Amino acid sequence: MTVTTTHTVTHTLTVDDLPFDAVLAHEPDTYIDPVVTKREDGTYTVPYAVYDESGDAPNPIEDYDTGIEFEEFNNATDRDQYYHDTDLSTHVPFIVDHFEHSSHAYTLAGTLEHLGMYYAFDSRPSGVLRVPVDFTNHEEAARSILKEYTSWVNGETYGVVRQDFDAEGNETSEDACWGFIGSEYTEEVVKDIDSHL
Repeated sequence: MTVTTTHTVTHTLTVDDLPFDAVLAHEPDTYIDPVVTKREDGTYTVPYAVYDESGDAPNPIEDYDTGIEFEEFNNATDRDQYYHDTDLSTHVPFIVDHFEHSSHAYTLAGTLEHLGMYYAFDSRPSGVLRVPVDFTNHEEAARSILKEYTSWVNGETYGVVRQDFDAEGNETSEDACWGFIGSEYTEEVVKDIDSHL
């Protein structure tokens, strides 16, 4: 005897902007709102964010050719040596704090004090970030890349799906882009998905 059990999950979007319940092809992220647009021809487009569990999103430091370098160390001696060995004609070095308490946060050293006692116990100046000298604002670039890297390390990666529906709610097309890092950036992509497809 063979027993086969199948489970079908349906994700339905019900919002005031749609005169029907839209059946979505993927489970939408619940923190980033979908955007519903009614076209002149009476059809609808619905872009929405999907949490990407694949782990395929690119590492924002290692997988892009920005010239930014980042190394973490287990001791201050090696970290400080790496910092002092930086060729200042090519890079500007920054000490990086790594806060770890159920999630990770990478920031420029000394910028996590607002966490109070947690900062002292769950943080350490463990890394050096080197920003190329040709960047206009080195500190801003360092903060920006560390914010994106933090999102990536914590698995905050997304895809954005756009489904099109006719006036009766029948899906007419679906397209998607994957590998977006950080909820803030992904939310902007959802609002302007056409420029990414």
